[in-house]
Amino acid sequence: MNTSHLIIPDTNMFENEIIIHQKWAGASWMSSVSGVMVKFSEELGPADFQTYPSNVLLLINEDDYVAESRTYKTKLAKFYNSVINCEGLKGTVICVKSSDLTDTGFIALQTFCIIDLGLQIIPIRNIASQLPQLLVQFSISNNRHRKVNPFKFGIDTNESNSSTHGYPDPKLIETLSTIYGLSDLKARLLLEKFGSIYEIARLSVSTMAPVIGTSAARFVFNFFHQKRN
Repeated sequence: MNTSHLIIPDTNMFENEIIIHQKWAGASWMSSVSGVMVKFSEELGPADFQTYPSNVLLLINEDDYVAESRTYKTKLAKFYNSVINCEGLKGTVICVKSSDLTDTGFIALQTFCIIDLGLQIIPIRNIASQLPQLLVQFSISNNRHRKVNPFKFGIDTNESNSSTHGYPDPKLIETLSTIYGLSDLKARLLLEKFGSIYEIARLSVSTMAPVIGTSAARFVFNFFHQKRN
């Protein structure tokens, strides 16, 4: 039976262990993965990595979503179907975005991940320097208390998100500012006022306009509410 489309997670993995798809064995960035145990597997299907206990991650390169390519949809569809068909798995997409020239494609990718599929997405600029750190962080963070994930629309009800409790997470600002027509400053103002991307996605133009202006408010509203193919 062909299991290339199936994720068969390792249920016996240890804390601080990372399982990496066999195809990455020998990759130059592997030498930078330190402080954790590494094991290779051919049973991750469309996923690239698994961290303890049941987090699976897919890596999307810029070549997958540039103007001439839409291969990311096929990859994401296979990954999504594998995740939802395996009870207990949590799927996350790691996206390489090293050039501003791919902004349009990245927005489409981000929309497809978050809005259409409900998958978390984390952008990185460089595989060699950032991917190893991210994988190690995923492994380590599972042993700590639960935190807000800035890359999905969920809210941690145990933590206040209002502007009276500190500056918004820079990663939240970075994610929100990928919306066309929304600057970093206006993204920060929205987060300071409304607290989370989840809340912002539910706002009307008239509610956002006093904070960031009517034009930017329309860009944000259209991003979250336009129909997807």
